Amino acid sequence: MEAIKLVVWDLDETFWRGTLGEEKVILSQTNISLVKELASRGIVSSICAKNNFNEAKTILEQAGIWSFFVFPNIDFSPKGQRLLKLKERIGFRPENTLFIDDNPLNRFEAQYYCPGINVADPAEVLSVLLTLESLKGNEDRDLVRLSQYRHLEIREAGRESTPSSNEDFLRKSSIRIRLDYSVELHFERIVELINRANQLNFTKKRFGSLEEIQSFKQSLREYGTNAGAIFAEDKYGDYGLIGFFELKIRPTGRSLVHFVFSCRVLNMGIEQFVYESLGRPVCKELPPLANQIVSYDKVDWIEEVTAPSQGRLRNEIGRVLLLGGCELLQMGIFFGEKIKEFVNSISGENLVRFDDAGFILSSRMAMKKSRDLPKLEQWQASDAVGFDYAIAEANIIILALNSILSGDYIHIERDIFFRLSPDEYGANLYQQVSKVTDKALLQKISLGEKLEYLRKSLDRISLLASRESDLFLLGANTKSLPAREAELANAYNQFSQKYCEENKQFVFIDVDSIVPTSELLENLHFSRQGYFGIAREIHRYLAQTRNSQIAK
Repeated sequence: MEAIKLVVWDLDETFWRGTLGEEKVILSQTNISLVKELASRGIVSSICAKNNFNEAKTILEQAGIWSFFVFPNIDFSPKGQRLLKLKERIGFRPENTLFIDDNPLNRFEAQYYCPGINVADPAEVLSVLLTLESLKGNEDRDLVRLSQYRHLEIREAGRESTPSSNEDFLRKSSIRIRLDYSVELHFERIVELINRANQLNFTKKRFGSLEEIQSFKQSLREYGTNAGAIFAEDKYGDYGLIGFFELKIRPTGRSLVHFVFSCRVLNMGIEQFVYESLGRPVCKELPPLANQIVSYDKVDWIEEVTAPSQGRLRNEIGRVLLLGGCELLQMGIFFGEKIKEFVNSISGENLVRFDDAGFILSSRMAMKKSRDLPKLEQWQASDAVGFDYAIAEANIIILALNSILSGDYIHIERDIFFRLSPDEYGANLYQQVSKVTDKALLQKISLGEKLEYLRKSLDRISLLASRESDLFLLGANTKSLPAREAELANAYNQFSQKYCEENKQFVFIDVDSIVPTSELLENLHFSRQGYFGIAREIHRYLAQTRNSQIAK
C-alpha cells in the first residue's frame, strides 16, 4: 500500500456508535484521538457520510474535533460520486486515500468510482490504524499541513460561490508566489515533497535511499545547477512550500531535473507560471499527471513577490541585458523574464562567445556586407545589431568582460575581428577562419592593448545605453588561480574599478568580496550560491538606489 495522505471517515457505526437521527450516538474518544494523531503526522481527515449536515456538525463541534476534518461531505446522496468529487477538489490520488466505512456496499461503490482507493472496515482497521506503515506520515506537530488544506477548502468554497469561469476566479484570488534560492534551508521539506508528490511531479524522480538523497544534495552544488523552493499564498491563506525545481543550465540549453508541486495548488496555474519564468526549459513529462505543464493560454493572475531575505525583484527592474561568459549564463535566472542574454552558446561544434571585444567593436556595416562571416559558426551581423538595440532598450545592463584580456585576436576583414580563446574552441575557430579565407590576420597583442580594447568596448556600450539605465561591471575572481591567470584577473579588476570610478553610470561589483572560497568550483566557476550572491548584491544596489530616488 502506498503512503496514505487522506483518511475519509464514515460517521454512523464508524466514527461514532449508533445512527444519527434514530438514536443517541456515542462518540469514541479513541477515534477522536486517532484523527488528532493522524493530523500530527501530516495526514488529513475528511468525512463522507449519509447524515444531516447541521446535526453531524453540531456533535463534532461540541466534541472539539470538527476543525480537524477538511472538505466534510455530509448528505444523503450516493457516496461513490461524492468521493470522486472529493478526490478532484482536494487533489489526492485514490492510491493515497483510505476510506473507512462499516457498510460493504459503500466500500464497493467507492472502489467502483475511484479505482485504486484503499477501503477498510472499521472493526478491522481502527485498532491497528496507527501501526500501519502506510500511515506513518511525517511529523507535523504544528498541524501545518492541516492548516494548508483548510486554506484550500476556503479557496474552493470561494471558487464555487463565484458565478464565473475558473480563470476569472483565479484572477480574483490574489495569488502570489515567491522563489527562495537558498534551498538548503528547506532541504528536508523538499525531499519530502519530491518523494510524496505524484500528480504534479513532472519528472517523477524520487529518492529511495540515504545515498540518493546525499547525491541529490551534492548535485545542488555542481556548476550549472540552479534550484529554487517555491512558496505560494492567496487571499484565502498561506500554502507554504508548494514546489521545487532543479535546473541544469549549459551553453547547449536548459533542462529540468526536478519540477514538482504539491497537489494543494492543483489548477492554480502556478506550475505553468514558474515554467515560463524559467524560459520554458526542456522537461520530460512522465505520467500519470493531473495536467500538462502548460494548461492555459496565458497565466496573468499570479504575481511573483520578493522573499523576505532571498529571491529576485521580478517585474520591478524592467528590461535586463546580460553580456558575458559563464558567470552570466548562470545568473540570468535571478533577473526575471524581461531579459536579453548574450552569453556563451553552442553553434555547431563551436562555442560562441559574446564576451569578445570583436563582437562589441566590429563594424556592423562590414558584418552585413561580409561574405566570409556567414560561413563561420560564430556570432553574426544579426546578433550584433540585436545587441545594439537591446542595450538601448535595457534598464539594467550587466557585463562580465574579463575574458577580453585572454587569448589572441584574429581579423577576417579590416573591420571584423574575433577573440581566439586559449582553449579548444579558440583553436577550432582559428581553423574555421583559415578554411574560409587566406586573408585573415592573427593579432598577438600586449596586455595594455587588450585593456584598450576593454576601454573602447565599455565606451561604446555606455554610448548606446540610455542615461537612465544602470550598468554593472562584474569583477573577476582572483582566488586560487595560476600565476598568469591571477595576473590577468588582477589587471582586469584594477582597470575596471578605476573605469567605474571615472564613469559614474557604471557600478563595479567586487566578486572577490562577495563569493567566499568555499563556493569556488575548480577555480573557474562558482556554485549556485556563489552566483546567487552576486545577483543579490546587484538587487541590493538597485533597491537602495530606487529607494533614495523615491525619497527625493
